[in-house]
Amino acid sequence: MSARLLRALIVAGAAAGVAGCMSFVIEGAGDVDKSIDAQKREETVHGSYWGFLWKTPPVAKCERKHELYRIKYHQNALYTLASVVTLGGYVPQAIEWWCVPREGPKADEGPSLKPRPR
Repeated sequence: MSARLLRALIVAGAAAGVAGCMSFVIEGAGDVDKSIDAQKREETVHGSYWGFLWKTPPVAKCERKHELYRIKYHQNALYTLASVVTLGGYVPQAIEWWCVPREGPKADEGPSLKPRPR
């Protein structure tokens, strides 16, 4: 193998690896996730591009007196490779979320189940 071909393969592999890593974050205002009472949870969801789940993910809720603050979705090169090799039959996805203490006068109440007036 020539040095030029080897260099091209290394560059292509590095580009594919970098392109395979992706994260996005949905976040509330402020910097409250660094508080001592913030709760971080994470789960890997095993699904597919064909509309079915290999395993039903657990539904975890924030504890009483806490609210959802940030959600982070992450996919890396190995997850992308697994998705491509299986033609979308197996698609792992890492999801992290943070729950933070409620602030304000309703901090001691649980979640409101009352319908909002229209």
